[in-house]
Amino acid sequence: MGPFHAPLVSRWQVEDLRSRREVVSFDLELTKTSVEYRGGVARFSYGGRLYEVSLDDLPEVDEESCEVYVLLDREWRELSIARGRFYKLCVFRRGWAPTLMIDGITMHSVLENPLAVTARKIERAGAARLSVAPGLDTRP
Repeated sequence: MGPFHAPLVSRWQVEDLRSRREVVSFDLELTKTSVEYRGGVARFSYGGRLYEVSLDDLPEVDEESCEVYVLLDREWRELSIARGRFYKLCVFRRGWAPTLMIDGITMHSVLENPLAVTARKIERAGAARLSVAPGLDTRP
């Protein structure tokens, strides 16, 4: 069985759909997909499948929303798990990489793009090679 592709949206993509934008991202701004609108329905193709989504069924979002939603079985579901601890995937700005929240604590910076932070850390460390087992010399 190959990888599973399902549409993902955050606040910004929900707003794009409600505004009836002709092009919307369904992978958190990595790519853009053409969308047609007929009445209150958005129609698009993603991951080799055709989707028809009622605009009335989109997740409720506001300015503070950071949640990520996946479309499964014609239903938008928040990407979160509550089992002992609460895990949730969040996006804080359009085009930024998502960050994981565990019990309300973010696992990456939310003041700037987590990808930019990681790239800067790697550059500062001068890491041409990552040491994943300190004390073990992996050189030939």
